[in-house]
Amino acid sequence: MTPPLIATLFVLYFALIATLSWWRSRQMKNGEYFKSEDNPHAALVTFGIIGDSMSGVTYLSVPGNVFTTQFDYLQVCLGYMIGYWIIAALFIPRYHQSGITSIYQWIGGRIGKFPQKIAALSFIVGRSVGASARLYLTGATAHALIFQHWGWSVPGSILAVISLIAVYTLRGGIKSLILTDAVQSAFMIAGVTAVIAGIATYARDQNISVQWVQSWLPFGDELAPTRQWGPFLKSVLSGAFITIAMTGLDQNIMQKTFSVKSSRSLQKYFVVLSLAVFIVHFWVMMGGSLLASVTSALQLTPIPADQRLTQAMLTATPMVAQILFLAGLAAATLNSADSVITTLTSSLHIDLFNNLHASRLSIRITHILVALALSGLAISLYFWISRAQNAGASTIAIVLQAAGWTYGPLVALFSTALLRKNQTQHSSKQTYVVALVAATILTLAIHAEVKLGVEVILVYSLSYFLFLNSRFILRRFLQKTN
Repeated sequence: MTPPLIATLFVLYFALIATLSWWRSRQMKNGEYFKSEDNPHAALVTFGIIGDSMSGVTYLSVPGNVFTTQFDYLQVCLGYMIGYWIIAALFIPRYHQSGITSIYQWIGGRIGKFPQKIAALSFIVGRSVGASARLYLTGATAHALIFQHWGWSVPGSILAVISLIAVYTLRGGIKSLILTDAVQSAFMIAGVTAVIAGIATYARDQNISVQWVQSWLPFGDELAPTRQWGPFLKSVLSGAFITIAMTGLDQNIMQKTFSVKSSRSLQKYFVVLSLAVFIVHFWVMMGGSLLASVTSALQLTPIPADQRLTQAMLTATPMVAQILFLAGLAAATLNSADSVITTLTSSLHIDLFNNLHASRLSIRITHILVALALSGLAISLYFWISRAQNAGASTIAIVLQAAGWTYGPLVALFSTALLRKNQTQHSSKQTYVVALVAATILTLAIHAEVKLGVEVILVYSLSYFLFLNSRFILRRFLQKTN
């Protein structure tokens, strides 16, 4: 497939999503940038979350990573499913009963405005880093496929992609995102299916023996179960915490659910969502297993892991599979990147500026500034991740570990809000800051000794929670024993 044809497909896809966004934003009220008032069906909202849960990083990095880690990532995905169950049972009812627009308002109502701002800042930093990594990967892929043939640099390609996203999301807000996210989730699933069908067809035509699935459960003949259950449980628990933090405590996803009036219906569909997310991740890894089977035949070994799938799909599969793959790639990127600009803008106005009734002009100015900030961060990550990949790290591993460091405080603050029922039981600002610094130092010390991976979120959140609440827990214990 030639670069002009690829560019045409991307332009057509952007035009489709921009048209849907414009259509949904007609006669939109000011408040509907933050929350849709037309009560969308819970199925539509949760289906759109499938794409949010994956992104371009999962779409490209996970299949390439199967070559070295087999299906180990599926253990984390099992934890994702458990995390969605916890969100459905614990988070959704509390958020809906509170009638909030930002989930961090719930934390503020329980333990004070200052921890609400810490939680919002954790989200802003965490989502900015995660979105920038996704945008970097998409910009780098767009550069390899399109822009390098026109003499553009990778940073220039990243800036072009973000500029297009910022333009079509400038007007829409949450009301538009609910529809466009659902459409993009459908394209992304079609792209994953095209990967499996396309590579399987190539392998059949070339008489290459393929392995559809690889080992991921904690038992087998080659290793004793006692050596496997520990890492397995650690991965599952880390996956559950990551989902709780990056979905249940993430304004980017939960803000869309506030538009659904029935929390009961939303809970049911979140259980269905947990199964759907696991199945789609399984499909992605199946595509990675097929990719590993044809790596030698296509001479992909010298190519970085994150770029192997793209190279294979565009050189060895039928045209229909290539078109669906590129549409899925565009969907996987836009589905997370477009919403994060909107929800970062929302969190800034609601949690930090305390301005729920901001004018359209101020919202659009903030929207543009957020897009510019993400551009700068994505370009910076391009240089940093390139060095990390030279050392053997994959983008998905980098993003998951970064999520642990940025979302750990969110888990601790939400747990603190659950523990402290009375609004009068507020700790001082100094307590929150000192506890955060102490937890950071402790986690860094542990990381220096044992090299924490995705489980960093467990250590960091637990450390911060204990530093914040040890005196409170001890006092409650003494009161009950006396």
